[in-house]
Amino acid sequence: MTEPARPPLCVSCAHLHADTWPDPPSCEAFPAGIPDGIYDELGDHRGPWPGDNGVQFLLAAGREADLAQFDTARAELDVIESAG
Repeated sequence: MTEPARPPLCVSCAHLHADTWPDPPSCEAFPAGIPDGIYDELGDHRGPWPGDNGVQFLLAAGREADLAQFDTARAELDVIESAG
């Protein structure tokens, strides 16, 4: 798995297994590995995701700036997709 071009939501999450970052990334929701749809496609795991074992995104202390960067990237992507 390669590092995504934009920061995934994962970097802001309290559930991230920091010792596995960036490759292969895992977390409490996905201990066997974070799915590509979340990790490299700006997937938003603030709600349920198939196979997440009932664990969703939880903002880690001090990671507000990373979350804001993710939200900006998602908003830019949404504009591009809606224009296409």
